Amino acid sequence: SEGRVMCQLVDENGEPTGTQVLIPVGATAKQLDDLLTAMMPEDEEPVPYAFFVDGQMIKEDGVAAVLHAQQRDAFITKQTAEGRRVRPMDVEAVPFVVPEETVIQIVFKPQANFKVRPLTRCSTTLDGHSEAVLICSFSCLLYTSDAADEEDSVDLGGRRIF
Repeated sequence: SEGRVMCQLVDENGEPTGTQVLIPVGATAKQLDDLLTAMMPEDEEPVPYAFFVDGQMIKEDGVAAVLHAQQRDAFITKQTAEGRRVRPMDVEAVPFVVPEETVIQIVFKPQANFKVRPLTRCSTTLDGHSEAVLICSFSCLLYTSDAADEEDSVDLGGRRIF
């Protein structure tokens, strides 16, 4: 998709981050994450973010896909309100129009970080095996945005993770 759209990155509480930015309509979530990281203070630890326009998540197909989906939904609503039949082929034929003179609010939300680290390793041989058998146990450390209600551990299906 060609063209650019004016956007404002906004946190979950509606607080803007930085100034309005002109971005390509094809900007992906990864590119938005890079842009947001550049806007954040350098002393903050980088966190992965998810990005949303009017509640719809921006994925690898970019901002244009979300905006085009909104335009298709508007077409369906208009056709239905006018009492017209809506065919899938008509919806697919709706052309994408880059919004002009509109500032798109892109909401960003921090995502959970998962880190896996080995706890134990054991190498041994078994009768009938010509090579050593490697056994590993892993610990999943879960970091959530609410810090698991500020407890020291998180319960994951009957296992407490500290």
